[in-house]
Amino acid sequence: MRIRVPSSSRLYIFGSALTSASLNDLDVLAIYDPIACPPRIAYQEHRDMVFELEQYYGLPVHLTLLTRSEEVGTDFIKRTGAIEFDLGKVL
Repeated sequence: MRIRVPSSSRLYIFGSALTSASLNDLDVLAIYDPIACPPRIAYQEHRDMVFELEQYYGLPVHLTLLTRSEEVGTDFIKRTGAIEFDLGKVL
């Protein structure tokens, strides 16, 4: 299955997917460029990707969307220990 990620976005995994052998959900962070993907339509632009991930992994996907500047301001990746999601590898 090919997961279609908006071209201006980078995906990260965080939460229980990094700490638990038994998953109930998949926490995904999408860092996106607000110029390429205006915030008012960001969830809509990532909706197909979420659906495809849910179908592939058979788990609910909880999506967190941040612009690049929001991530820098919150230091979300460092605080959560998020790692970049390599779609070529299966969790």
